[in-house]
Amino acid sequence: MQPIPTSADGDLTGGQQRGTMGPKTTEGRTILMDHEKRKALAAAFKQKKVSGGIHLVENTATGRCLLLPTPNLDGAENRFAFARKTHFPPHPKLYDWGDGSAFTITLLDTLEKEEDWDEYRFRRALRELATLWQEKLSPREWY
Repeated sequence: MQPIPTSADGDLTGGQQRGTMGPKTTEGRTILMDHEKRKALAAAFKQKKVSGGIHLVENTATGRCLLLPTPNLDGAENRFAFARKTHFPPHPKLYDWGDGSAFTITLLDTLEKEEDWDEYRFRRALRELATLWQEKLSPREWY
């Protein structure tokens, strides 16, 4: 059996790869997240209010619109910004996306997830809200 190569200070050399999982070390000390801090962060995440909403994506050149019900408001706006940067449409129905400069996104309505709702119920409520908005905006041309 071959010995594991080490440097002069006893650290592993050749056999250890960069980017492997494990505790981070700083000047020989191991840094681990405190168990209580981890539990507190997890509890705070679970208590966070979930907000969804209805976005209107409009092609200003043609006047066509698309309603997007989304359970994550920040995520939808980030996807739209990313789509503009990459020139790739954020939704398959937006086939005339081009570079995205002719499109705008507007938040029409928000909906907070009730504590007793599961994900399916929340998404169904968002779809119903989108249907109501489509009826309100009915004279428009839709994708």
